[in-house]
Amino acid sequence: MQTIPKRRLCVISFDFKQPKGANQSRKTRFFRELYGYRQQIKQQLKSGQVVTRTYYYEGVLDQVPHAKLGKSVLAVQPGTEEPILKLLRAFGEVLFYHFIGWIPISFWPGSQDNEAIAASQLINQFGYLSVLVLLERLGGVSQEDSLFNHGFDAGFINDALDYLTKMGYLMKTPERIECTPSGENLVYTMTK
Repeated sequence: MQTIPKRRLCVISFDFKQPKGANQSRKTRFFRELYGYRQQIKQQLKSGQVVTRTYYYEGVLDQVPHAKLGKSVLAVQPGTEEPILKLLRAFGEVLFYHFIGWIPISFWPGSQDNEAIAASQLINQFGYLSVLVLLERLGGVSQEDSLFNHGFDAGFINDALDYLTKMGYLMKTPERIECTPSGENLVYTMTK
């Protein structure tokens, strides 16, 4: 059974307090500040011709990579949520929650393709040794959780870690995974 690759994300959900927490103008202002908005202005030139100019005003989400999970629910990379939380705190009539969770990477725009393809290419080229290659790219030391963030299947990671530990290419402790000198030499030989 193949598990779905997951990514660690901060999930934020919000809603206006009911029954009468906010008037319509405050809601409009909030959504404009969050999502941004377009404004079209018609202008008459001296020649009599009427032109329409469109202006776009950015919202907070234009500056923070995010995925929309549902109505008033979005996910962002952990550590990038503060501008959104600051906006939510500024509107006292908005009730919100946030937490860090593991979300299938298919919800993150473009990441499933890029990360799953990158992991698949490494696996096709190096098999179990692809975990060593990834560890070397991460600086030789990592936590098991970070391997999931790169599109690797959980079953594959467990099998690869067992094999590589048995072969003496890496050391695995509850806190971290580390390449041994022979593992580093093997990666250097494979990738040069």
